[in-house]
Amino acid sequence: MLLNYGDGLERERSRKPDQKLPEFCAVGDPAAMFSSNSSYLSSRGGIIKWFWDSAEEGYRTYHMDEYDEDKNPSGIINLGTSENKLCFDLLSRRLSQSDMLRVEPSLLQYPDWRGHLFLREEVARFLSFYCKSPAPLKPENRLS
Repeated sequence: MLLNYGDGLERERSRKPDQKLPEFCAVGDPAAMFSSNSSYLSSRGGIIKWFWDSAEEGYRTYHMDEYDEDKNPSGIINLGTSENKLCFDLLSRRLSQSDMLRVEPSLLQYPDWRGHLFLREEVARFLSFYCKSPAPLKPENRLS
């Protein structure tokens, strides 16, 4: 018995994909491989919608056939969702502190296209240490 979650899953399950995943090559325009079904979307919007719909379809398919060691050993294992259960206590404590409730003006503007300087500095320091670079990496050469 197939449950209907209000989204027409029976129809979705039997639907044949009308578009194939594009083969991105060095030649040609990848946007030309997508035909938008909407006159309201640009070609970029059509690409974004296509990938969004693909991810949504995969998530729905997973919920229709979830893996269970005893009940459904041949089911689908969801590798597309990440959960951070290991440090929930640390995250919840930090996110409930009073300084997390203020908004800095810089967060309301478009940032530097290379990323925030503080993040580039930390990434450069991290990579210099853990990758054992012969000389410290420069933050101005990093894109975050």
